[in-house]
Amino acid sequence: MTSPAKIAANRRNARRSTGPRSAAGKARARRNAFRHGLTTPASLDHVAMDRIDDLVVALTRDFPDQLEFELATVAAEAQAEIERVRQTKVNLVNRASAQLREEGAGLLSAGERAALAFAGKTEILMACERYERRAISRRNRALRALAKLQRELRREEAIEVVGPPRPKSSLTRQNPFREDVLRLEVEKLMGSAPRGRVNFSSTYEWHSIKNMYGGPGKSTVGVYVTADDHHGFLHLRFEVNGEPIAQTFELACKAMRVGGVRWTVKCPESGKMVRDLYLVRRPNHTRFRSRHALGLSYCSNWPKKRHWEHAKRLMNRLGAFEWREPPIRPKNMQRRRFKRLEDELWDAWQRDVHANFGVSLDRDALANLGTAELDDIAQKRVSEIALRRKRRKSSN
Repeated sequence: MTSPAKIAANRRNARRSTGPRSAAGKARARRNAFRHGLTTPASLDHVAMDRIDDLVVALTRDFPDQLEFELATVAAEAQAEIERVRQTKVNLVNRASAQLREEGAGLLSAGERAALAFAGKTEILMACERYERRAISRRNRALRALAKLQRELRREEAIEVVGPPRPKSSLTRQNPFREDVLRLEVEKLMGSAPRGRVNFSSTYEWHSIKNMYGGPGKSTVGVYVTADDHHGFLHLRFEVNGEPIAQTFELACKAMRVGGVRWTVKCPESGKMVRDLYLVRRPNHTRFRSRHALGLSYCSNWPKKRHWEHAKRLMNRLGAFEWREPPIRPKNMQRRRFKRLEDELWDAWQRDVHANFGVSLDRDALANLGTAELDDIAQKRVSEIALRRKRRKSSN
């Protein structure tokens, strides 16, 4: 057991030895246990932190998730640690070589001084080697995990969302005119004729929301045909507003170059041989005639509707249900064809906006166009049309 006198003597001696008192002495004493400085965290080195940030940006993709960012940070910190260890080894050897040169080893060559410097710093260099191997292993593990994660993320992103397969487009011709009409197809009617009979009768029906009078239900026309090999007559019987109507048309048959025959009917008003007859769904129209006699105009010749009709056909083919809604590639459709049809759809939407609203928008602007902005454009267009009509009336 220490005696009280010994304790008192130790305390008196401790008062005399208090360590360095000047700032330079304290700074020098603070580095007494310093060997290589590799245990210092890289977060305390501003140069190393800048290097780590650059490496993280190079290793990650745009908008990385949390796990990808953490793995990239671990790999970047390990790489910065490797670079710092290697630079530390170079500095140790350079300082030892310079110290040998200052001590009078001028007769030695640079290689001999470097060898002596390596020999004198072998213990510290071996410690640095352990730090470097650990950092390399940590970096490689992080890079392998990061590469695996990025492969899985790319695989998930490559999985394309595919919509249901689209039904095949119907071969039935739709109404191509601006007016609402009933079309009587002569070839279809003659194709349904029974073989071996010159005279036959049948009915021709249209299943639609409106009949020929504008009311709900279907439209029916009684047909009676008398024909020989090349000529004949077509008799139609139907009712309009309760009034029985009877019409007779001349039929003609023409042989085709590729085989078969084509039947045409003569319009009594225009005198043209046509393949179809039309009845406009209006109360004042009670006769089937050709499109030339009725003066029907195609929707494709109407700028304000032409592009929208084209867009509707493309939307039906691609499965797009809303205007400006990016379509999803239908199943079993080739990506190249889908890309081409999608570009055509956006082009049709842009042309439709230009034809109806008088503004030219690119694809991005049209996709980001809000409802309020669209209403403002429509209101300006209506005002311009009203002002133009007013000026036209005043000039007349």
